[in-house]
Amino acid sequence: MRKPKCPVCNREVPRADIRKGIFPCPSCGTELRIPQIGTPGLGLPLLVGGVPAAFLLAHLFGLRGNSFLLAAALLMGPCALAIGFLYGALLAALFPRLERDLGVDRDGNLHIVPPPGPPTGRQ
Repeated sequence: MRKPKCPVCNREVPRADIRKGIFPCPSCGTELRIPQIGTPGLGLPLLVGGVPAAFLLAHLFGLRGNSFLLAAALLMGPCALAIGFLYGALLAALFPRLERDLGVDRDGNLHIVPPPGPPTGRQ
């Protein structure tokens, strides 16, 4: 398993310090986050894994003819979601990645965060 490293200082970040959302690097204090998998990165495993799994399950159920095609079509969604979940979990467990939080997410929405340092006391 690859150890997650800070993209700024290149030091290892212990798994206990990694959490959902934004968290600081224990070495340099840079705000980090786990990158989200985009639609193109997840589409291929869903298509490659979900469609064959749906046909395999319909075949294992012993269906033939139109009932086979109907069952395969109905099973494609749940099979693709299961394959995508397993793919994402394995990817995160075996190859963890961290990225610097720039205050803007992929859709261009700004993150509203308080300024660093102690509160000024002004209201």
